[in-house]
Amino acid sequence: MRKILAIISLLLLGAACTPQQILTMERLGGFDMSPDIEAAVLPLPDGPVLTKWGWIQVDGTVTEAQAPAGSKCPQWYATALEAGWQPEHWTRLDAIMWRESRCQPWADSGPDHGLVQINKVHGPFLLQIGLSHDKMFEPYWNLWFAHKLFSDREAAGKCGWQPWKFSGQVWC
Repeated sequence: MRKILAIISLLLLGAACTPQQILTMERLGGFDMSPDIEAAVLPLPDGPVLTKWGWIQVDGTVTEAQAPAGSKCPQWYATALEAGWQPEHWTRLDAIMWRESRCQPWADSGPDHGLVQINKVHGPFLLQIGLSHDKMFEPYWNLWFAHKLFSDREAAGKCGWQPWKFSGQVWC
């Protein structure tokens, strides 16, 4: 049992360590890197990787994710990534936030709240997943729920952008 726990710990630790860190731990006697476990540790990418925390460089340093030049709501880029949005969705999401709220999380048009103006029609669904319509004033939750709407529609073979259809713009 102890060996199984050690292997699981190593897999979890090894997946987050550089090869140099693993070798250092081996030299210090922290763990034994058997060939089976070594094969299970994923190779590191050759270049930086974008995560919800920013760009993780090969040397382990983290650079904050920056919105593309020309963005109207760059202050919400990192929050959008953290909420599940992908960088390739940013241009449209940025346009939606600008159009719906002028990038203001407290925007309230009565039935619509927050950055992307989540409508109160979603109130029952929000309650079902443990949120309230008032929570839509919080940028993370607004963008998280918008992503949920988007991704659920996409998974069903529908256009994810439909809830924010603008007159004159065809995104679907």
